[in-house]
Amino acid sequence: GDLSWSSLTPDGNSLLFTSDATGSGDIYKYEIPTQTLTQMTATDSAEMSPRLHANGSMVYTFKNAGGEDLFILENGKQRSLDKADRDQTRPVWANDKVVYFYNEKGEENWDILVTDLTGKRKKLATRVRLPIKGTPALSADKQWIAYGSEDPEKSGSIWFAKLDGSKTVEFKSGLVACGEPALIDANGRILLAFTALPSKGSDWRHLHIQDVTSVLR
Repeated sequence: GDLSWSSLTPDGNSLLFTSDATGSGDIYKYEIPTQTLTQMTATDSAEMSPRLHANGSMVYTFKNAGGEDLFILENGKQRSLDKADRDQTRPVWANDKVVYFYNEKGEENWDILVTDLTGKRKKLATRVRLPIKGTPALSADKQWIAYGSEDPEKSGSIWFAKLDGSKTVEFKSGLVACGEPALIDANGRILLAFTALPSKGSDWRHLHIQDVTSVLR
């Protein structure tokens, strides 16, 4: 079947992914050293975007009545992490919390939220530009989230929000429609990669890399 939503486990020894070979879409784990394949979920609905915590817990999205809800698999048992009236999608671990996209207002109005494992959540950013396939972009120290904005007045910048909700910082790019951010720690420097249009009316997005160490420290 079709394979999608792949992600490496924290130890780098296994690959999680979704396969529709059995119908709707189930999550599998492929252990690279032993070439062993294990089916992690088996339901009549689709499960997507799996991410494994170092403690073995797996967070993912679950298709529910046409929408997407956050679910977690712990000790072989699945449970809802945070039920909502709108889509919750593409979760990623930030230590013992989960960061995800949420379209509370419907349609393509996406926010970024963080929740603990009891479902207590906090909004970090509103009206963000949803990446084509990516999860929320976390810094290596799990302290910052990077995002682009759908607001035309803010779309020329990449924005950074602290996961504790205490601070938001703007990085002005001088470009247009910034999105698809990614962060990495490279020998003590924080590097930001993102795509953007060079000017209004441009047809092609270009990749840019900037040192944002001074912005986030």
